[in-house]
Amino acid sequence: MSRVTRGSLVFLALASLTRVAVAEEPTAQCSVRIIQGSKEGQGIDPKITRLRPYLEKDPFTAWKNFTMLEQKELTVPPNSTEKFSLPNGKEASLTYVEHVLRHDGKHRLRLRLEVEKGGKKQLNTTFVLDEGGIVLQAGQAHHAMMLILAFSCEIPH
Repeated sequence: MSRVTRGSLVFLALASLTRVAVAEEPTAQCSVRIIQGSKEGQGIDPKITRLRPYLEKDPFTAWKNFTMLEQKELTVPPNSTEKFSLPNGKEASLTYVEHVLRHDGKHRLRLRLEVEKGGKKQLNTTFVLDEGGIVLQAGQAHHAMMLILAFSCEIPH
């Protein structure tokens, strides 16, 4: 077999393996809890008690009362985007950028969050989320209060 043919076969074998690996990337099941933080009142909505350890630390201590407004369930395939509306009239999108299987068998996802209003981007951030973990994003105003987005994702096994 000539060097050119052998090299072509190796390239084709690697290319087909790459396509198989991409095709087998898992779909993410993500929850987005939309929480309203207020400086008035005191307490944490019982629906979000899992978030208490985060909400009782800086920078969230600026707010005293946390109420879950709604929860969005998103099914996000690899390299895809799912859109959802926020209570303040803005549109958000969550993009599944990358997946890594950790050495301990858990999944790690790289996700991008974008928020826009009237076609103008107001937020574009990428974050890493370990399966079973939580990432909080705060900063969207809602009336005289603050919206906090709590992201968690699972990979169906």
